[in-house]
Amino acid sequence: MKVTPLPLLLLVLLVVGCSNISIEAQFFQPAEATATALALPAATASTSDRDVTAAIERAVRLTLTAAAPTPTHTLPPSPGAFLIALPEDEAVEGWEWPEGAVVHLAIDDPTTAASPDFEQDGIMAVTTWGDPSIYVRFDFAGIYDLKARDIVMVTDGATGRTHLVRNLSVMAVDAASDTVAGTADTGAVIQVWPHGFDPIATVQVTAGADGAWLADFAGVFDLAAGTGGRSRILDEVGNATAVNWTAPTPLPSPRVEPTTAIPPTETPAPTATTKPAPGAGLSTIRNLALNQSTRASNSLQSPATMAVDGNTSTGWGAGAGVPQWIEIDLGAPATITRIRLLVTQHPYGDTLHRILVRSVNGDFSEAFRFEKYTYTGLWLVFAPEKPLEDVQIVRIETLNSPSWVGWLEIQVLGER
Repeated sequence: MKVTPLPLLLLVLLVVGCSNISIEAQFFQPAEATATALALPAATASTSDRDVTAAIERAVRLTLTAAAPTPTHTLPPSPGAFLIALPEDEAVEGWEWPEGAVVHLAIDDPTTAASPDFEQDGIMAVTTWGDPSIYVRFDFAGIYDLKARDIVMVTDGATGRTHLVRNLSVMAVDAASDTVAGTADTGAVIQVWPHGFDPIATVQVTAGADGAWLADFAGVFDLAAGTGGRSRILDEVGNATAVNWTAPTPLPSPRVEPTTAIPPTETPAPTATTKPAPGAGLSTIRNLALNQSTRASNSLQSPATMAVDGNTSTGWGAGAGVPQWIEIDLGAPATITRIRLLVTQHPYGDTLHRILVRSVNGDFSEAFRFEKYTYTGLWLVFAPEKPLEDVQIVRIETLNSPSWVGWLEIQVLGER
C-alpha cells in the first residue's frame, strides 16, 4: 500500500491530541534544519504510534529551532536545565542554564499558522531572593495567552528544553478540610505541596475519569488561611506545567447585636433630624504603604520600591545576607491597625524580623518581632491590640535568615 507523506503543518497539528508527549529537544543550525525538513516525509511513512510521535517531535523541532540563537562562542551543555510553564501567571521560567547565557523563549500554538506565536530573550542570573540557583523568568501577561497544548521551548543555542503545556487548574483550596482541588486531563499525575514544605508534605494524586483531582493534606499538613503552595505536572524529562494556589483568608462573621423587648411608650412628637453626609461612618482603612517613598540598607537589581508596588510577583531584594532593613515613609502621621509582610526566601528556615516604627521626628521603637520558620509565599501579619498612633516611618529589620534578605510585598494598613 502506498503511504502519502504527512505535511509538516499536519504533523504539528497532531500535537493537540497527544497530551502525553514530552520532547527532549535537539537543536539544529539552519542548514541542518533544512536537511532534516527534506528528510521528514520519508520518516513519517510509518503509521505506528511511535513513528507518529517521532514525526511530531521532528516537526516541533523544525517549527521552533529556526528562532534558536546561534551562540557567539561554544557553550557547554547544561544537563540539569529545565523549564516551568505557568499558564495562569502568563509566565515561563528557565532554570540552570549557565549564568550570563542569553536564552531564547519560543511558544508555538499548533492550531495557528504562525510559528512560533511568541518569542522573547532573557539573561540567566542568580535569583534575587537568596537561592544560589541560576534562573530567568519571562513575563508576558497581556501580550500572549499561554494555554494547554502550547509548545514551549527555551534554549541558549547549545542546550534546549521543549515542553507541551498540560491542562492543569486549581479550583478550590479549603483550609478547614486541608484539601486542594482542581482539574487536569484524565490520568494525569499531579504533585501538590505548600511552599517550603515540599520535602515533607508533597501529596501526589491522579486525575479521575472526569478530570477532577483532590489533594488531601489531613494528617500531613495544616493548611491555615493564607498558606500558599504549588501544583504541577512533570513531563518525562523534568520540565513542568505549574499552577500556584493560596488558601483564602475568611472574612469576619457579621456581628449580631442581642435584642431585648422594649415596653410600649407614648409616641413622641416628631423632631427635626440631620441626614448624615455621604460616606459618614465608613471605614477609611487602606494600605498606606502603597507606592510610598522607600529606603533600604542595600538593593541588587530589585529596588525597595518593588516591595510597595502592589504586585506580589515582584519584590525588593537586598542581594546580601543579614542584617538588612527596608524603610517606608507613609508621607504623613497615621494610625496603624495591621502590617503584612509577604516572604520571599530560599532556602527556607528560621528567621528573625523586627518591625520598628517612629513619628516623623521621633526615635524608632520595636512594635513587634517575628521569630519563626518562614518560606516563600508566607504572609507574616502583625495586628496590634491597640492601633499604633502617630506613625510615619515603618522599618522592617531582618537579623537572622538562611537566605539573602528581601520581601515580595509590604502592606501597612491604617488611616490618617
